Amino acid sequence: MNARLFLALSPALFLIALALFPAQASEGDFTGPWRIQTASQEQAEKALRKAQRSLRRGQGQSVLRALVLPETTLDLAIEGPEVRFHFDGKSRPTLYTDGRPSVIDAQNPILRYAAWEGDVLYVERTNNSGTRIEEQWRLIAPAAPREGAAAPPGPWLEAQFTVRNALLEEPLTLRLIAERPAAQP
Repeated sequence: MNARLFLALSPALFLIALALFPAQASEGDFTGPWRIQTASQEQAEKALRKAQRSLRRGQGQSVLRALVLPETTLDLAIEGPEVRFHFDGKSRPTLYTDGRPSVIDAQNPILRYAAWEGDVLYVERTNNSGTRIEEQWRLIAPAAPREGAAAPPGPWLEAQFTVRNALLEEPLTLRLIAERPAAQP
């Protein structure tokens, strides 16, 4: 009797369990062009200026030199383990999500590593000056519209950058939000 009841309820239990786990974003959802929202860009620039003022002169100013953020647009291409970013039309070094580090630049040694952690693309950059930059790229739901306004198309792309270095009093965290560009008529 218990076996029949279990078999009868199995499909329902499976559907309930499936509903409890959010669907993971596919890599294809990340690909394509994105436009950085002006408000998030302004907040990031303000935080960067504040961090630059708090750093000591000399070597301290070079801590943030390795941090490259898109200003207005980014394009993301994912093909197998390869991840390619273009910030404002400029190509960034290819990253690999299969455990290989990306190109190590001999003039400015930076070790780049990328991996998928669930539905988040995690990128880490480390250089020989002790600076570590962690990036987390994920899809998020658009902000709720004001009452009476139409809901913005989604999903949006969130990029969180965290810079760690002994010369920083505390890690610097920046957040950018990007949305798909409006369709051209």
